[in-house]
Amino acid sequence: MKITIAFIVPPVLLLLGKHLIVKNYDLSSLRMLSSGAAPLTKDLVDAVYQRIKVPVKQGYGLSETSPATRVQMWDQWQSTMGSVGTLLPNIVAKYMSSNEKEVPARQTILGHCRVEGALPTSLPYPGRGVVSSTLPG
Repeated sequence: MKITIAFIVPPVLLLLGKHLIVKNYDLSSLRMLSSGAAPLTKDLVDAVYQRIKVPVKQGYGLSETSPATRVQMWDQWQSTMGSVGTLLPNIVAKYMSSNEKEVPARQTILGHCRVEGALPTSLPYPGRGVVSSTLPG
């Protein structure tokens, strides 16, 4: 049995896209790479794909959401580079300003993303099933 899908962090993608040692390994069984933890640049995704011919999709999550709230669909990995994809089923997300007002789509803010839905309920957070993450402005 060989690995066909790998969930990897951005530094490993950087290695796959740039390091010479990669040519010493048979990665032909890989069909898709999925990454989170930090945004990926289009240049890095392109470099990895050009080198090993494996699509790279992105996702977004927090430890508190165990593990993701949004992911790119397999067939959209190349057309939505720079995106973390769409919300997973049974999850609602709202972007909130620092004064707790909902922010309209496509507006840059300093605030947080409020996520509600099918999240772990055993975590010791106020408003069980509700998680917020701070967003840079």
